[in-house]
Amino acid sequence: MDLGLVCFGDGQRPGVATTYGWTWNSRTNRYDYGNRTEMTGQQFDASLMIQLWGNGGRIRLPKKLVPPINSRGDDGWWDLYDVAMGPDVIHAKYRLNGLNKPAITINRRSGQISIQGTAPYAFRGGCDIIDGEDHRRF
Repeated sequence: MDLGLVCFGDGQRPGVATTYGWTWNSRTNRYDYGNRTEMTGQQFDASLMIQLWGNGGRIRLPKKLVPPINSRGDDGWWDLYDVAMGPDVIHAKYRLNGLNKPAITINRRSGQISIQGTAPYAFRGGCDIIDGEDHRRF
C-alpha cells in the first residue's frame, strides 16, 4: 500500500420523508390538506478509509453510504478504478451499482475530499494519513 487515508466528514444520501401540507388536487380543482411522501436527501456524519497503490486502490464505505441496491463490495471495501495520483490532486471512481459510479477528488495539500455520485449521493470531509510517521497530511 502506497497511501492509506482515513477521512471524516458529512454525507448525503437519498431518503424518503412524509410531509404534511396543502397540495393541489386536479380532480376536484381545489387544494387539499394531507400527507405526502417525497424523496429527500438525508444528511449524516461518517468516516471512510481509502487505500491507494500504483494505479489502483480501494475504499471502505460506512454503511450509511451504501444503498440497498449495490454491487456488493468485498467486506465493505469497493475497488477503485481510473485512479490518477498527481502531486496535488488524487482522482478515482468506484462502482456502487449500475447507475451510480461516484467520483472521488482528494486535494493533497488541504486534505479535503469530495465524493459525488448520482444526486443526492455525496460526501465531503477532510483526510489524514494512516500511520504517518513524519506527521504530514500525506
